[in-house]
Amino acid sequence: MQEDHDLPDDFLLGPGNSDAVRPHRADAVHFPQAVRLGLDDVEHLVREGAQQLLGIDRADTADHARGKVLLDALDRGRGGGPEEPGLEHFGSIRWPQTVATMEVDMTDHLARSALVLQGGGALGAYELGAARALYEDGTFAPDVIAGVSIGAITAVLLARPKRGFKPLEALEAFWQEVAVPGLVLPPPVRQYASVLGNPHFFVPRLDYFALPTWTNIYDTSPLRNTLAQLIDLDALADRNAAPGLLVSATDVEEGQIKYFYSRQDKLSLDHIVASGSLPPSFPMTVIDGRAYWDGGLFDNTPLGAVLDTLDKAVGVDRTVYVVNLFPNKVPVPRSMLEVTERMQNLQFANKTFEDVKMLHRIDEVAELMQALESVPGGNPLEGNSAYEAVKKRGYVHVPRIISITRPEQVGGFDGADFSPETIRKRAEEGYAQTKKALKG
Repeated sequence: MQEDHDLPDDFLLGPGNSDAVRPHRADAVHFPQAVRLGLDDVEHLVREGAQQLLGIDRADTADHARGKVLLDALDRGRGGGPEEPGLEHFGSIRWPQTVATMEVDMTDHLARSALVLQGGGALGAYELGAARALYEDGTFAPDVIAGVSIGAITAVLLARPKRGFKPLEALEAFWQEVAVPGLVLPPPVRQYASVLGNPHFFVPRLDYFALPTWTNIYDTSPLRNTLAQLIDLDALADRNAAPGLLVSATDVEEGQIKYFYSRQDKLSLDHIVASGSLPPSFPMTVIDGRAYWDGGLFDNTPLGAVLDTLDKAVGVDRTVYVVNLFPNKVPVPRSMLEVTERMQNLQFANKTFEDVKMLHRIDEVAELMQALESVPGGNPLEGNSAYEAVKKRGYVHVPRIISITRPEQVGGFDGADFSPETIRKRAEEGYAQTKKALKG
């Protein structure tokens, strides 16, 4: 939830209600520095408390033991995690809430597993294959399903299928509907058939007299009709329906990401369509007077928002499956075409890796908080206003994350290729690579 302060483009990092732990403002560029400053304050606070315990008369061996436990915990934390951990071994904690996160009462809906789905247009057929592998044995039942753009469509079909449909059946039916054979075109150009429209997804605008005021090329009314036939709209609007459903969209005017979560918001088709309103192809979607574009413009992997929904209890096993349609690692470009493709891929790739080292640093705080609560004789900082402010932030270890990623870089028209052959190929790739990831 966005906080009220005098710098709308920044966010506050740190409790800010104590002299011991200072608030830090940081824009996206200076975020790592702000995190470091905030954590330095936390560490200083705890070291100060530990040193005070060690300074007490040595006759009080219990207090000395407590002080030593704290300093040992700090020193162990300084060792940090591995230098370059992979996403599959992403062991850290969620940073404090920022303006882009949500305020959700999760008391009755604590999640321990989640599925996160990237956006990428026709590349979403890969997610179909991934879902086939995940749901294959009939036991896969994530507590939260989150998605952006085509990932939001995949998510709602899996989370809120029409009555009488199983999750995978609704998703299979969708891809059968949106396939574009292009039989009237020569085989070499059939992959481009959707330029002329996709009867069950989007069609070209015909109001050419209004061309000077156009802000989009296609009309997405067919998508609404298709989804209405495959989704339980009553369940979509039900805040108590399971599993939890989370989608995101970009507020066009504010330039901020907006998360819509089924436990908090009464969702409708507008929220799903908004998440996939990619300009200039598709129109903005208006919700409660606000205009929204595709959530992938801001963040194509809503992992952070999902972490906010997870059960924060100590010792709870948490697992998140992340399906990436855009690979992070590819060879260096050797032509202008490859440069353009690389730029496109970087825009929508998973950017979680950027903060892995920083999150390992924050992980030390989570371990330290646990150490404080476990000190013999009680927490020496219990009741300290600065400590209580940090405690309220709800630091939690990030769960085990299983990453499922398309290996090939996305080409110029790949996201619009809805030909049956390509859909089949991508679904097979998604299935095979998901099975491989699950075994690993």
